[in-house]
Amino acid sequence: MAINFNTVLKNLRGEDLKDITDGKESPITLKTICVEALLTAYPREEISGTEKMKRYKIAHKIDNVNGDELALSIEELKTLKELVGIRFSPLIVGASYAILDPTELA
Repeated sequence: MAINFNTVLKNLRGEDLKDITDGKESPITLKTICVEALLTAYPREEISGTEKMKRYKIAHKIDNVNGDELALSIEELKTLKELVGIRFSPLIVGASYAILDPTELA
């Protein structure tokens, strides 16, 4: 499935979600959320270097996408959804899953 990781996430009213860093407001994209979820070290999670490298490779692929869309394997998508689900709030999870797997909203 091809996914546009440059998509700006929306709140429940359909408004762009924004991040404020150093007094500057910027839209929150699916790319930002996914890369952060993949590269976060989770407390009490003991994983191998192989698993960490797998996550790094997916993050690198997403961060360096040429164009707007990137196709991920089912396994990569499963890993991504699992980590976004662990790392973020229900609003971010819902907005992200709506793009990563639109069937989640059905």
